[in-house]
Amino acid sequence: MAPFDADPAGIENGLLFQYNTSLAIYHCPADLSTIQTPAGAITTQLRLRSYNMSQSINGLSYVGQISQYTPHYSKSTEIKNPAPTELIVFLDVHENEILDTMFGIPVETDWIQDCWFDIPANRHNQGCNLSFADGHVEHWRWKVPKVVTVPRGYVQPIANNEQDDYNRMESGFRQNFN
Repeated sequence: MAPFDADPAGIENGLLFQYNTSLAIYHCPADLSTIQTPAGAITTQLRLRSYNMSQSINGLSYVGQISQYTPHYSKSTEIKNPAPTELIVFLDVHENEILDTMFGIPVETDWIQDCWFDIPANRHNQGCNLSFADGHVEHWRWKVPKVVTVPRGYVQPIANNEQDDYNRMESGFRQNFN
């Protein structure tokens, strides 16, 4: 869990590390958040990771099983809607919200809508960096600052005037199994 993990083994033992073996690429240089102890004490060590992968890439997994309820793509050749140029893969996550390795957002099949499961970063001139399935990267600037108002890991309703930002993010995720 990003806020508490002082050991790089979690990254080094991950499936992507064999392709990207520099620990520095997992952390945004502008992210100055530090590791906390499980008791909540703040340390001086910078966090190891600032980025999450989209739930649209291999979905939500529990005990190695891909969730049947989260629309996702398991192979790049399956990506159709949104198109590879629009499907978010990695994104910079808000330092007060990042917890696990997956960025989630409600989809058509969820009972909850217009809420953040995870909140994008706000540290780059009120914006964040996102990579897409075709390999390109974009910097998105937000109309409304991203502020975490709930405890880490809880669902947060979108703020006033935040609908445009939310819709833009939502459009980068697979919404259904069709």
